[in-house]
Amino acid sequence: MLRGANGSGKSTFLRGLAQVPGIDADARDIFPANHFYYVHQDAGRGLFSGLTVQEAYFILATRRSIWSLRAVPAIPFEKTGFPPHVIEFLKAKARAPVDELSGGQRMLVALAAAIRGFPRHVLLLDEPSAGLDRDFRSSLGAWLNGIAGERRLPILVVSHDQELITQFGGVGLVISECSVRAELTGGES
Repeated sequence: MLRGANGSGKSTFLRGLAQVPGIDADARDIFPANHFYYVHQDAGRGLFSGLTVQEAYFILATRRSIWSLRAVPAIPFEKTGFPPHVIEFLKAKARAPVDELSGGQRMLVALAAAIRGFPRHVLLLDEPSAGLDRDFRSSLGAWLNGIAGERRLPILVVSHDQELITQFGGVGLVISECSVRAELTGGES
């Protein structure tokens, strides 16, 4: 968990990590992933205008083009590890144009695609609860903890959402006045 005041450099820090092409061999015990994958706080930036939810999800989750396909194969949302109410939401919106989704709905699609498409990447999530309604926010921290534990990979989250910070738990980093300090953030450590 990474916290700090607006403008303190949290998002810039995540974007900097995301641009690192690989991990130094000496750091593999700390970050045993192949790469970092960044989910922007404006999840619409990672989704493609003019496509349906299923098409955008397919491109991100498989890292393949749809342009040569006659039909986009369905990829089961169940493989994301999302709670059942989120899976049902994604199934219901599969044929909806991405452009018609709210910001929170686009974030759910982007998170689902990141989980499915980048299983060996350290996920860098910039304000993942922004725009989500209470039902979705209430299960987000437990879901992220479950994914991190299952993959045995860290997930670095930037958030101002105190509920998510408490749910996510563990060690947090706080950026303030050009310094970084560690603190326990609650939840399961």
